[in-house]
Amino acid sequence: YGKIRFNCVSQSEGSSTPISEAKQVTVTLTFDAGESDVKIRKHQGVQGLRQERIIRLCTEAYNQGGLLTVEDLAYRILNTGERTIVRDLKTIREKGDNPPLRSTIKDMGRTISHKALIIKNWLKGDELSDLKRKYNHSFSAIENYVNKFKRVVFLSHEKKPIEQIA
Repeated sequence: YGKIRFNCVSQSEGSSTPISEAKQVTVTLTFDAGESDVKIRKHQGVQGLRQERIIRLCTEAYNQGGLLTVEDLAYRILNTGERTIVRDLKTIREKGDNPPLRSTIKDMGRTISHKALIIKNWLKGDELSDLKRKYNHSFSAIENYVNKFKRVVFLSHEKKPIEQIA
């Protein structure tokens, strides 16, 4: 179906590296999934299709070692406004999905920290394997977040000062 080759920031780049200086990787993305996209558009409309594409594009880039940005999605791929993408991402997250964007994986910008989302869902009873799949993080990273959270809770219950907890 409709595949595109796209240059995006490598996952290996830190959050402090400007995009203009960041290592780029070329990924192959499914822009049009054919009949599957037609069905989604028929049942969920244009907005539902765009949201499905956002999830698919971000996941495909991530699985190939790249990270897309909101700007990539808006201006370079989906030809829409940044505010539209932000609104779609809010809806996607409310439904329980968390597409792997550079901003969420690298804890950048105004998005809720992926660490906070992982802990919130862990507290609701999600298993580590579910969190790994949902947030595209390694088991060791998720265990680290959970263990640090447990430590903070324990020290808070012990009435330790904030400076010591930090």
